[in-house]
Amino acid sequence: MTFAKAVSSSIDRWFTQPEPNAAGRMGLFRIFYGLFYLWHLSNQYAVSLSNLPSEHFIHPVLLIALLPSAPSVWFCQVLECGLVAALVLLVLGLRIRLMTALVLVLGGILEAYYIATDGEHSTILIAFYIPFFMGLNNDWGHTYALDTLIKQRSLKPSVAPSESHWRYFLSARSVLVILSLLFLSSALFKFTFGGVWLTYPDLMANLVLQKNIAAALQELPLNPIAPWIAQTPWVYHSLRFSTLLCEGLFFLSLLGRQLRLFFVSLALLFHAVNALFLTVTFTPVLIVYALFIDWQAAVNRLQLKFKGQPAFSTSWLVGSAIAIAIGLGLLWSLYPQSRTVFNFNGLLNWRSIWYPVVPFALIGLGLSIKPLSRPPRRQLP
Repeated sequence: MTFAKAVSSSIDRWFTQPEPNAAGRMGLFRIFYGLFYLWHLSNQYAVSLSNLPSEHFIHPVLLIALLPSAPSVWFCQVLECGLVAALVLLVLGLRIRLMTALVLVLGGILEAYYIATDGEHSTILIAFYIPFFMGLNNDWGHTYALDTLIKQRSLKPSVAPSESHWRYFLSARSVLVILSLLFLSSALFKFTFGGVWLTYPDLMANLVLQKNIAAALQELPLNPIAPWIAQTPWVYHSLRFSTLLCEGLFFLSLLGRQLRLFFVSLALLFHAVNALFLTVTFTPVLIVYALFIDWQAAVNRLQLKFKGQPAFSTSWLVGSAIAIAIGLGLLWSLYPQSRTVFNFNGLLNWRSIWYPVVPFALIGLGLSIKPLSRPPRRQLP
């Protein structure tokens, strides 16, 4: 019992430790999440699901068990338009808790259909875990939002972006636990059921060559060092074991901010290398790592100040937000070219988005190991 209490106390302390600028950074993350989700949707068309024969929906998903196995065109359009409208209002910060619930439900149903056709490439973190945990405590609904502005105009107390109370970062820590478990389960699968990672020494050598062929077929840039990797045993062995270590040790990010920064930066580099050189990517996971960046500190450093009240009335602001959400939702389906605004006419795709990530990941990696280079403090006699 004493050991169990000690473990329970440690878990409580971990979840309830303050996080710098928690309220502000979560409000900013809500905006980034909504924009990122819209970018993600801009590169895929839900209506394509209606063109698939029912035989393609081979993975049963309980969430859509009572819905048609192969969705109709109008069902896909309504689902996607509703999700887009909810995301716009989430970004603007109007009725945040309700919009979070709508994003969770509509995004979950849409993702369930994608999972039914291809269970391996699911985006469950962005479609389920983030809005689910955020909706429980509304962690991201207290700053940088129309809801906050309406509260201030009603002379109700509001939350300062610099607030560091643990409750505003509880959902982020919950997502980090889920992400660590997913990484660990992947490593365990490679160690056990997917035993080729241990018993097949030439795995990475063959993989880089196969992915080069796949890149050529997709008219993507080839990995110029793939032949050298395939012919250099110490390189492809290092790649194989570093993958296992990266996934298997990510749970250490739970042990402190410095370790979290190190493993998040390492994971970003891991994903970037896979996307840019192996055409293997789970790009929607990128937004998860944005949870652990202090965006509020960047705002403070840039000395961006948001003071004063807009000259427009509350009813005008609310009406405009709803009109923008409905308008973009309708355009998303009726005029598909409108979605290219979010991917810069196709320039920002599942692969190119990783190019700007690499330098920031390297900076984060350097900052995470910087304390190790500091000389130890001398003890006074």
